[in-house]
Amino acid sequence: MMREVTHLRDTLEDGVSYIHTVPMGEETLRVLHEVEVNGNHYALMQGMHHGVGEAYLYEVHKNGQIGEIETVDEWESVIDAVHFHLNTYYD
Repeated sequence: MMREVTHLRDTLEDGVSYIHTVPMGEETLRVLHEVEVNGNHYALMQGMHHGVGEAYLYEVHKNGQIGEIETVDEWESVIDAVHFHLNTYYD
């Protein structure tokens, strides 16, 4: 089951810019979309300096930090739910 959410965007000052700490410093990511799948929160994000079509899917932890999706099964579960949602409501 998937539903659209705005939990992360609701915590951001401008509603879209997330500062992500990376080994080389900080990177500003734009939150494009958020979903909750099977009780887990995910965000589709794009680096401010990345081109169109370059977006990344992250898991959003309860503390508001983002992390990589850990397993192929989890990745496929999220993609399947989003794909089903898009085909059901926007096709």
